[in-house]
Amino acid sequence: MHSIRSLALALVLASLAACAQPDGVRPGQPGQRIALTDPKTGQRVETTYGELSVLAAYGELRNRNYGRAIAISTRALGTQSLTPKERSLNHTVRGLAYMLLRDSARARLDFDSAIGADPTNHLAWTERGALNGAQRLNREALADLDRAISIKPTAYAHFERGRVRLATRNIAGARADFNEAVTLNPKFASAYFARGLTHHIQGQYAQARADYQQSLEINPNLQPARDAMALLERRRAPGAIQPGGRPSDVVQF
Repeated sequence: MHSIRSLALALVLASLAACAQPDGVRPGQPGQRIALTDPKTGQRVETTYGELSVLAAYGELRNRNYGRAIAISTRALGTQSLTPKERSLNHTVRGLAYMLLRDSARARLDFDSAIGADPTNHLAWTERGALNGAQRLNREALADLDRAISIKPTAYAHFERGRVRLATRNIAGARADFNEAVTLNPKFASAYFARGLTHHIQGQYAQARADYQQSLEINPNLQPARDAMALLERRRAPGAIQPGGRPSDVVQF
């Protein structure tokens, strides 16, 4: 979040968002601070209606309550109480909810609106890039992900750009992105698996095995990594196995 100064404060606000949904908080002027008290700890913090809406919607998103996430963001976006950055983030969360519901058209509209409201929102550029990649619009995906990384290099943005590069057979470029992803997030199981694929494709079996093993140590339920490891043991190419789908270990906000 742009206006949250620490992870500890973000966690407090997320807790408050879960207990005091924005429909119970009166919107004010854009950027107007409101004071809330954490019912569990008694800690008092200040936030804004727009910031609280983003956290509440994202909390619902993490719990797979996509309809509720959309409703919270839609309510916030219908007010005049959001700063441009808050409007952009609410569009981003709602777009992500639509994308997870496989409503690509509405997701794209939200990501476009998010970028329009705040061109420095790296999350929106990343998510639109991921959407373009999923739709095999590789040129557009690379442009969006390049922009996201130029604003703020994150593990997920590098992972998504690596997936697009892998799909276009730019193996060296893909590996470079997956290297960056695991450097930025050493617990990113899907990125180790994806890097393993680049080694596997080029017959670098020892390196591929090490990456597959690392990914499975982090996430033993990562089935594509298990499938790729089985093929590797038989010295068979990974074939159609790709680091597809949204990784479950990605945390955006």
